[in-house]
Amino acid sequence: MISWRHVIWLGFLILALALESCSWPTEASTNGFRQLEQDAPERGSRPVRNPNPSPTPLPSPTAVPSPTPRPTPTLSPQAWAARLRLAMPVVGAHVPEWLDLVPGASREYRSGVHEGVDFGFDAVGVTVRTGTRVVAAGDGVVVRADSDYREPSSKEMGEILGRSQKLGNTTEADLDRLRGRQVWIDHGEGVVTRYAHLNSMAPGIAPGVRVSRGQLIAYVGNSGVPAEGAGDEPHLHFEIRMGDGYLGQGFPPAKARELYVQAMSGRN
Repeated sequence: MISWRHVIWLGFLILALALESCSWPTEASTNGFRQLEQDAPERGSRPVRNPNPSPTPLPSPTAVPSPTPRPTPTLSPQAWAARLRLAMPVVGAHVPEWLDLVPGASREYRSGVHEGVDFGFDAVGVTVRTGTRVVAAGDGVVVRADSDYREPSSKEMGEILGRSQKLGNTTEADLDRLRGRQVWIDHGEGVVTRYAHLNSMAPGIAPGVRVSRGQLIAYVGNSGVPAEGAGDEPHLHFEIRMGDGYLGQGFPPAKARELYVQAMSGRN
């Protein structure tokens, strides 16, 4: 028969077994819980951000190679002359055979050389006088037209010639004055024709005006010519400029004349 003592003892035994089966938190786990509580943000607070974040580097753009410039083709004076096919600036004229009237001829009065062809002096197959018509040697655009030209005074002319003798050459500024009234036409590709010693210009000729081969642009005169030069003989001084130089530059007059004969093979 089970007494009350046995019942009490059995109850204590069951309670002891139950307490032993429970896992109580250790010191390490307790410390971990505390660390988690410290690291966790307070309820309702915003998460802390790095005030100076390192920027994410952007990928470098792929470099686009620059286009290689096309070289400007260079031609010999002979090739240029054959290619130009310009017309005579005086209708019916031809390149003079007198070598003193072509590029390379000496101009002792100004310590220089001639840079173009003179149409006149009964040497070009037609009569050239003051007022003879001057026409465009080719299609192009007028880039200079001296409508307000002023003839050099005797004093200025003396200073120009004296300066040339002293220097042993003619400066570009002085040479420009000695050419007198001028019209320049740009034909493209670096080719410009110059018409100098003009008496006057044709109506409507001004910078920016497009002209056609054979079109009237001016009239022959004798502007800018000193007495030591051609005197009072009216003529047209005509130049073919190529870049910074002129056709026939560096050649003897005979060869320069041949180049002009080739270049002036077009028709009016």
